[in-house]
Amino acid sequence: SPECQKSHWPSHKTICQHTAAQMSGAKQQAIGPAYPDENLAKYLRKFTSTHSSLLGWAGFQALQLKRLPANIRQSALLIELSYNAHAESLYRFSVANTHIVSRTYVTSHDPLVAADISRREERCRRGGGIGTLVILVQCGGISQVMPVEVDPPSKISWDSRDDWAEVLRHFVESGRTDFKPISTTARGVVYG
Repeated sequence: SPECQKSHWPSHKTICQHTAAQMSGAKQQAIGPAYPDENLAKYLRKFTSTHSSLLGWAGFQALQLKRLPANIRQSALLIELSYNAHAESLYRFSVANTHIVSRTYVTSHDPLVAADISRREERCRRGGGIGTLVILVQCGGISQVMPVEVDPPSKISWDSRDDWAEVLRHFVESGRTDFKPISTTARGVVYG
């Protein structure tokens, strides 16, 4: 809500300015394997926003948070993307690889990002959640950190899926943005 955004702006402002500075810095890089397009940072940010539901679901599945909620404290999901110079934005990236990495892989490199994740973690736990799932989306020399505040597993009805990486790859590479998690309930299968 607009009220919520206004109340959180003082703590969000620093990380927002930091992200803008990173995007500006990326535009100054020479075009090459690590920076295949001067707009890569902007494209990656749009990708993360467009696929936020899919990425959050993949992180939840990859870290097996329904079964092992404590994984949220020490692990993160790293998604490596390949860049495709395509005119249509939905086809600019493909999933090259996925890895479960130590959460410090993300938090030890950037104190502002670590502080933002910590702030979200505290807010989430105060609200009854298990913490903040950290997803790092990377393409060449550019990365985007996506923190996701997670409710307690008992409130999440998603089915556990071992094929999460294939589902992620399918939706990204087919340019689909209509991902809905599957939940099996007493009333049958529910999407969303």
